[in-house]
Amino acid sequence: MLDKYYKESKAESINKVIAMISIFMLFMIPIIMYKYVSVSYSPIFNASAYSSGAKADVFNFFKMLLLNLGTILILGMYIYRVVVLKEEIKSKKLNVVIIIFAIFIAMSALLSQYPDIALFGNYDRHEGAITWFCYLAIFFVLYNTNIDEKYYKYFYYALIPFIAINLILGIIKLTGYDILSNSLVNNMLGGGLGGQLFTTLYHYNFGSAYASIIFSVSFMYMLLENDTKIKVLSLIMSVLSFAILLTMISAGGFVTALFMLPIIIVIGIRFTNVKEVAIWSIAAIVLDAIVYVILNNINPVVYDESFSLIAKINDISGLIIPGIVIVFVALVFMMKFVNRKIVFNVILGVVTISIFAGSIFISSSIEKEKKILAQDPNADIVRMKDSAMYQKLNTMSTDRLNIWVKSIDLINDNPIFGNGLDTYPYVMVQKDEDSGISTFGEYIDKPHNWYLSLAYGSGIIALLGLVAIIIYITKGTFDKVSDKVDNKYIYIFGIGTIAYAVQGFYNDSIIGTAMIFWIFAGISANMLSKEN
Repeated sequence: MLDKYYKESKAESINKVIAMISIFMLFMIPIIMYKYVSVSYSPIFNASAYSSGAKADVFNFFKMLLLNLGTILILGMYIYRVVVLKEEIKSKKLNVVIIIFAIFIAMSALLSQYPDIALFGNYDRHEGAITWFCYLAIFFVLYNTNIDEKYYKYFYYALIPFIAINLILGIIKLTGYDILSNSLVNNMLGGGLGGQLFTTLYHYNFGSAYASIIFSVSFMYMLLENDTKIKVLSLIMSVLSFAILLTMISAGGFVTALFMLPIIIVIGIRFTNVKEVAIWSIAAIVLDAIVYVILNNINPVVYDESFSLIAKINDISGLIIPGIVIVFVALVFMMKFVNRKIVFNVILGVVTISIFAGSIFISSSIEKEKKILAQDPNADIVRMKDSAMYQKLNTMSTDRLNIWVKSIDLINDNPIFGNGLDTYPYVMVQKDEDSGISTFGEYIDKPHNWYLSLAYGSGIIALLGLVAIIIYITKGTFDKVSDKVDNKYIYIFGIGTIAYAVQGFYNDSIIGTAMIFWIFAGISANMLSKEN
């Protein structure tokens, strides 16, 4: 009996440490920066950015080290629970998914044309198979760990330093001042640095995306929280994160925030009264509008990467925006009055199948075009990329559609095991018909799509593993909304996970941003598993 109580007490202590380490990683990894110089031996010679030589990385090397160290610690503690404390590994479905996922990541590295890059990652990203093993290990441990609810709010508080630092960087950059010209800042980051510093996350696209996730989480927290102090803090965080995504001059975060906002409001209405949701939502939107006006006055380019998108969408078809409004009203009605899980399940199924069907159609169209042109290079065919709709969508997506099509072409070559994670720029420059050059004359170094990036790197089976995790959390979250399960953290962490999944359609994964997904997803899956 004493042995049983000892083991339970020991397990609780270990779980607390796992939570603390996870919170620390969520706090520190997105903001840590320092120069690291390494010698890169490149397999290509015609792209100066990716040729051999000494390379400096400010953003991701120390993020990678911290990720590896944190993963070793929490995985070691979990193994101690299993081996020494004899904790049973439960046969949950997601555990099987994670194992299969990990196997295909390992196989993709072993079978890659560039196994060293596929294992350790590219010199400026460090997101090879080892990093993905860390992601899966973090998710696995959190999914199988009982974390006391009193620690949940600290996962949210861990996001505050990112907001503080990146808001300062974003505003400074928006004014046109080069912060790296300040010798103190330059030396703090290792010295001798050139270029531009927008964010602690390597690129302004990532900064915008991460800010949109914090915006979504904060807005959800604000609507569901009863404590006025935390409610006000969440309001402030939502406004500041909105400010960051505007200062990043990247449309991705703005699109994610717009997409998530109706869903968040619908959930808020489900659990609180309409009046309270309206008051807090209007307060947040008014403050966001004030922030927008101020920032747009500082630099009018803010409009070009935010609200101008609405006009661009309307140019494609005048029916799109009214259609979105109708869908939102229908969603509010359904969640407030109809309360049918089957409706959401059908919607989720249709969306998932439509995305896969569209990808398969593009893949088959590419192969068909290649086959015809291989037989007759002068064949008179209308290629997909020559259509008027394609050109409009590609312009609006800042050449992303063109890059996605090229990425699908590479996936076609190795659909099962992929080409190796982080090898994309090297394979693209060799196999692409345009030698990996975008419409804007730049080297294409990533797919600009999380899902295509994984499918390219580790194959379709690995992608299905990721999709299974996302569907489990998305479906589970909305099932609990339908059942009116009164646990605000299910929806706070669930919304964060879903927001990351949404921005993944037009952004890649990178260590600094990935932490919020794998940690929030692990906690969400754990809570949903216990509720079920």
